[in-house]
Amino acid sequence: MIDCYAEEVGSITGIRCAIVDPGATRTAMRAEAYPGEDPTRLKDPEAVGLAILNLLVEDFETGRRLRVDTPRS
Repeated sequence: MIDCYAEEVGSITGIRCAIVDPGATRTAMRAEAYPGEDPTRLKDPEAVGLAILNLLVEDFETGRRLRVDTPRS
């Protein structure tokens, strides 16, 4: 759906579209949904925010997909 919207508005405006998949992130909602999960193995919400910020300041093409992966330890 986002691809259709990106194509539609991209030809008539300067609007660019991106999909951000934050992946498993250390939040209170995640802890409630997955009580047995080790939260130390998940990324901080700040990492997701930084990834979104970096996307916004770069000159990305519309339709971009960004997956914020958990760093391997």
